[in-house]
Amino acid sequence: MTATGLGMILTKRWGCPSGVGPVAYAGWQLTAGGLLLLPLTFVVEGPPPALDAGALLGYLWLATAGGIIAYTLWFRGIQPLPVIVPGLLALLSPIVATLLACSSPARASPWSRWRAS
Repeated sequence: MTATGLGMILTKRWGCPSGVGPVAYAGWQLTAGGLLLLPLTFVVEGPPPALDAGALLGYLWLATAGGIIAYTLWFRGIQPLPVIVPGLLALLSPIVATLLACSSPARASPWSRWRAS
């Protein structure tokens, strides 16, 4: 949350460089974040296992829908907002995820095991 908050504040303060579109801007931010985390990942996790076709498709999905598209929409959406609002929106993410998980008919509520006891 600290990194997210700092990133939102700096993005709002500095804005997008002139001549750089939102897709390129999100791409550079994701690349910088990935390169920053890469050494720590190797220290903690070690080298990655061999990738199969399913893993590559998963990474492709995460890079496009979960990365480029989502971040482009996010940065375009927070541009007109005051600095405090995006930080508060980020705090809603775990709440929304919990509500969606609990309301899904395909999944049992995480609290159902306590009700059954």
